[in-house]
Amino acid sequence: MTRRTHRTPFRLPQAFARRAPGPAYARARRSPICPPCLRRTREPQSIAAKSDFLRTIERNTERLTFLIEDLLVISELESGRVKLNLQALRLGPLFEKTLEDYRARAETRQVQLFDSTGGELLVHADPNRVDQVIANLVENAIKYNRQGGGVWLGARPAEPGFVEISVRDDGPGVEPHLLGRLFERFYRVDKARSREQGGTGLGLSIVKHIVQTHGGKTWATSEVGKGCTFYFTLPAEPGTGHD
Repeated sequence: MTRRTHRTPFRLPQAFARRAPGPAYARARRSPICPPCLRRTREPQSIAAKSDFLRTIERNTERLTFLIEDLLVISELESGRVKLNLQALRLGPLFEKTLEDYRARAETRQVQLFDSTGGELLVHADPNRVDQVIANLVENAIKYNRQGGGVWLGARPAEPGFVEISVRDDGPGVEPHLLGRLFERFYRVDKARSREQGGTGLGLSIVKHIVQTHGGKTWATSEVGKGCTFYFTLPAEPGTGHD
C-alpha cells in the first residue's frame, strides 16, 4: 500500500551489522547482492529485465521490513512494557483525519467513506495508538471491499465507562465460523487475495493487543455478501457522562 503507517524507519543492514559475528558479516559483504537469476548467465540482460528484478527485490525487502516491524510491535505490546500516553481524546477530529488520509486510496477503488459518529465523544486513550487501530481497520475495509462499496465509521456510548467504535464495510463478508479467528496472527480468510493485496497478516492482531492494553475488547460481525463490522471499546474520559 502506498502505506500509511506510524512506523519509525527500520534499517536492516545496520541491524545486521550490529548483531552478526565478524566472519559472517565479512562473508556477507563479499557475497554479491544481485539475485541468482542475474548471476546464472553471462549473457547481457536488458535494462527492462534488470529493472523488473530490482523492483521485485524492493517489494520483497519492503514486505520483510513491514513484517519485522509488526512483529516488534506485537512483542512490545505483549511484554507489558508499553507506556501509553493516556489523555482525553476527541474521536470526531481523529475520524476526520483518518478519512481524509485514506480518501484518495478509497477513490481509486470507487469506495465511499462516511463518518456516522452522530456527535462528539471523548475517550481516555493514547492518540497515536488509537489512530493506528482506526487506520488499520479503515485500510482493511477499503482493501477488501467491493468496487463501489462504502466504509462507515461509528462511535457510541457502550457499557458503563466505555465507548464503542465501529468500522463497517459492505464487501463480501466472512463466514460466521471464521470470525473468531480474524484477530489471530497471520490468519487470512482468502490467502490468495491477501497475497495480492499485500500486508503482513498481523494488522488485526496488533489492533487487538492495542485495544486490550487500554482495557478494551475487540470483536467482529459479518453476513456473507453484505460486509463486515469490526468493533472495539475504549475507556470513556472521566466526567463526560459516559464513564
